[in-house]
Amino acid sequence: GGLSVVLDSFDDGNLVEYTFIGTNNASATAAAAHDGPFGLEARNFTDWMFRNDLAARVQQGDVISAWVQSSGSLGGRGYLGFGATSTGTLSMVMAPNTNELILQLNANYGFLNIGAVSQTWLANHWYRFEVTWQTNGNINGRLFDSDGTTLLKTVTATNTTITSGGIAFRGF
Repeated sequence: GGLSVVLDSFDDGNLVEYTFIGTNNASATAAAAHDGPFGLEARNFTDWMFRNDLAARVQQGDVISAWVQSSGSLGGRGYLGFGATSTGTLSMVMAPNTNELILQLNANYGFLNIGAVSQTWLANHWYRFEVTWQTNGNINGRLFDSDGTTLLKTVTATNTTITSGGIAFRGF
């Protein structure tokens, strides 16, 4: 096994490390916590937020994961960005509005689907995203059920335009 490092738990209750692209309706709240005192709540419409400091740096060869949940209705999307800089990110997307699990290239924080599989989502249900970002640019996104270990879906893509950067989140 490799070294496991928490890049951001949101347990400090603030988002001061983040740069926001567009509208910020995000906050660290107890209601959004999977474990610990706080979690990231991206509500109504939160455009991209990213941090690219050394403590949040990821690169090809890394594996990252995050817990995601769509509360209430299933009309929006949740994004986990990796390799994030001011010019964009790669992301794994919870897309209940289209019944998909997606990998995207978000150059200039736009979007281009680079991989997608069908997925039926449940409201108020926790899922774990896991992204294995290989040194050759291959990306393996795995979706796990609420126990964190039951594999539900895998989505794959390849992209070599982004090789390192920070973490990013978006929700609507």
